[in-house]
Amino acid sequence: MAPVRSRGSARSIETLPISRQPVSVRTGFDLKTLMTEAERAKDGVRTVAIPAMGRVELSLAGRVSGGHLVANGELRDLPVGSHLDAKTGVFTWVPPVGYLGTYRLVFFANGARVLVDVTVR
Repeated sequence: MAPVRSRGSARSIETLPISRQPVSVRTGFDLKTLMTEAERAKDGVRTVAIPAMGRVELSLAGRVSGGHLVANGELRDLPVGSHLDAKTGVFTWVPPVGYLGTYRLVFFANGARVLVDVTVR
């Protein structure tokens, strides 16, 4: 396996506005569960919490041009166990064993950035 590479500085995206579009979220493995709007903090960051070995699904309200994990001030590839469908704007992630803590994700849609903190407990 190749080591995780930096895709650039997280500072490089700070000029993009933070999207105000809603982000829908569903947690767990029951796909019949209705999606709800993700909580948004005053700074525009959406927050989601899931248990260890859980699942999160985000609907970013349309096409996205990409996404990254933000770690140590750098943009990285999205985390292991995740999938982003850029055409539909749907992101899913089942964190592997040992993934605990808060993970800052950033997605790009309509010239803006969508920031989501996923906390795995």
